[in-house]
Amino acid sequence: MTVPPRREFEPVTPFDEAERIVRSTVTPLDVEEVALREAWGRVLAERIVAPHPVPPFDNSMVDGFAVLAADVEGATPESPVELDVVGEVAAGDLGDVMVATGTAVRIMTGAPVPASADAIVMLEWTTPGARRVRVERETTPGRFIRRAGEDTRAGESMLEAGRTLGAADTGVLASIGSERVRVYRRPRVAVLVTGDELLEVGEELAPGKIRSSNNYTLAGQVRDAGGELEDLGIGRDDPRDLARRIERGRDADVLITSGGVSVGDHDEVQNVLLAAGLERLLWRVSASPGKPLLFGRMGETLVFGLPGNPVSSMVCFENFVRPVLRSLQGDTRPERPRVQAKLLDSISGPESRRHFARVRVAWTADGFVAREVRPLGSGNLRSMVYANGLAIIPEGRAMAEAGELLTVVLLGFPDSEDQDAGA
Repeated sequence: MTVPPRREFEPVTPFDEAERIVRSTVTPLDVEEVALREAWGRVLAERIVAPHPVPPFDNSMVDGFAVLAADVEGATPESPVELDVVGEVAAGDLGDVMVATGTAVRIMTGAPVPASADAIVMLEWTTPGARRVRVERETTPGRFIRRAGEDTRAGESMLEAGRTLGAADTGVLASIGSERVRVYRRPRVAVLVTGDELLEVGEELAPGKIRSSNNYTLAGQVRDAGGELEDLGIGRDDPRDLARRIERGRDADVLITSGGVSVGDHDEVQNVLLAAGLERLLWRVSASPGKPLLFGRMGETLVFGLPGNPVSSMVCFENFVRPVLRSLQGDTRPERPRVQAKLLDSISGPESRRHFARVRVAWTADGFVAREVRPLGSGNLRSMVYANGLAIIPEGRAMAEAGELLTVVLLGFPDSEDQDAGA
């Protein structure tokens, strides 16, 4: 195949400008309807309005007796009130037993409250007998009654579009009878790692070779972001092999390559992508790690060319690819959470670029603290195992001092106070 000559270096794109360029290309994907049991983790594509009150009827919060509050006024263990038990209401019953003055109805948690009762006496406040109950504590009107519509009123908005559905969300949808729900389609993401030095995970090591890890880290990151993975395997530093594999990824919503986008003599990926019709929107970003980022479009497919160094690849994914995958799914909050954390040690970075330092974050009584995870090289993948955050040092600064507050992008849960913030 014929590939275009390598382009002259272009100015490095400032980080904020690179973010703007990438985000401006994103439009949420199509909407599809799925069964509620398959909706966990999907992004809601419609506003959900309650068709009826939740709960739909007054019900008891506790096991006990439905009574008239006036009948048990002043009741104490020393001066109990005795009432005739005229019936029982269990969960699922109609609750059509009448409570008159001097009577009580045995009631179970979740059972409908008889319309004539105005309060519940919990079982622990009584001494039940065969046909009578001794009430040893007074109650007040409405006590222990969960009112119809207390959770949600009919016509009230329950969930907004753009929300990622969790366990509680799916439970809420079940409570109003939503057997199916409209959600945004998951993005199809093709991943191609490249390099003549790479071996499959089961191959024996040989001189000059390493086992490929980026296809596994990227696969995990894609799935964590909600994407559907297509693994294009390991591409060799051969334009014909790369072209064949890239052609297989043209129908994906997002194509991610790893390696071969820097300035080396064997970095062929960018040229092959350009020959395949890539509209290049940026190359090289003022970020550390992750400077040699390539981004563009091939038709409807968004293309990210990530660096080959494992840490650079993962950090680039977090900064640029993950928010795109979340936004494609209609997520209105595609960013990772951020906190302010006090540094336990100083951190340095390249002054000319925005630096994302791998840190271990912990929560203490005085707030969040963070310590850099070492070793620092962009090939030291194990540091990402222990890092649960990326501390940001802005451009124009070469050092952040111990005791300083920095913004940290959380990659996982912070440690608790009794855990070590170091790795």
